[in-house]
Amino acid sequence: QNYCLFRDNVTDATEIMATGRLGGRIYAEDQRCRAGAMTVSGNFFEGLGLNAFLGRTLRPDDDRPGADYVAVVSHAFWKQHLGGDPKALGKSITVKEIAFTIVGVLPKNFLGPQIGRTIDVYVPISAVHPKVGVVGIMARIGACHEQKVQEQCGMLFQRAIYPHTTNDPEKSLSIVFEAAGR
Repeated sequence: QNYCLFRDNVTDATEIMATGRLGGRIYAEDQRCRAGAMTVSGNFFEGLGLNAFLGRTLRPDDDRPGADYVAVVSHAFWKQHLGGDPKALGKSITVKEIAFTIVGVLPKNFLGPQIGRTIDVYVPISAVHPKVGVVGIMARIGACHEQKVQEQCGMLFQRAIYPHTTNDPEKSLSIVFEAAGR
């Protein structure tokens, strides 16, 4: 909900995307896999300018209620757990006890959006919405628009989100801006 508020109202960003942590067991080919998973908005890979190595990435129409449950996997996951088989597209992978159809494999050099944390499976946020805790919002900002985007986000936060936070300082929300390279 808050992600949509920023996505729909921050006008100077090229793209606004969302990510969420997703714990739980992952199974491929009926085998439990040691892998990291993440939920992402349907425009996540488009916003990063990333195309699939095989198949396709997630799209905005994958991230809506009622959409088919689809997933994209890392190149390393595809090699290690699916044997590097091009026929892995269309196979099922289970994340958080939900079956997803693999629609794409990411390029070998893409390890994830967070330095030091490898992500192997990406699923749309809407598929597991109630099970996602903290959602991170990423913005791809055009040249010379960083200050405007920060101002727009700050105003939205103060107007729409902050009034709904608790008075308990340990549970209050804040907005933090960090360069993606950090």
